[in-house]
Amino acid sequence: LVIVPQIDRSTSNWQPDASCKILVCGRETCREEAATELANCLESLANRMAQQKEEEEEIVEEEPAQAAPVRRAPPPKAAVAVEEDAERWRRTTGPSNPLEELRKLKFWPKDNKSWGALQEQVWRGHPPLLPGWIRVWSRAKDQECFVNMSSGETTFDFKTAAG
Repeated sequence: LVIVPQIDRSTSNWQPDASCKILVCGRETCREEAATELANCLESLANRMAQQKEEEEEIVEEEPAQAAPVRRAPPPKAAVAVEEDAERWRRTTGPSNPLEELRKLKFWPKDNKSWGALQEQVWRGHPPLLPGWIRVWSRAKDQECFVNMSSGETTFDFKTAAG
């Protein structure tokens, strides 16, 4: 099977909800069998998703209606300062969660240059790497990977990239 995303080529952003074309390769008899099995799987998945949606709608209908939100005056300046201090503390404590940070971006970096530009944002607070090395996220292995920008070498071994 080959899955080809059908995306707008004018944008380089990763689109997780883009439609895809599925190509079934191989001998004629194998392709027909695989296509039939794939169609059955997709139909089963669609049925399960529809059933889940119905169940969720039933739950929503059972919940009591909530009152309209009350308009409130803006918080006092002291409260704003406390919130800013809390945000500053969150930014400076402990290493970031790279996958969570990537989800916040709402796009997937397209190349090593893009990954290089996001190092401080995505891997804030993580141990430093040797000069020329960057971190990227491997979707195939669902983990951090290291790339040497000069040689193109890639590794999952932190010690290689950090020295």
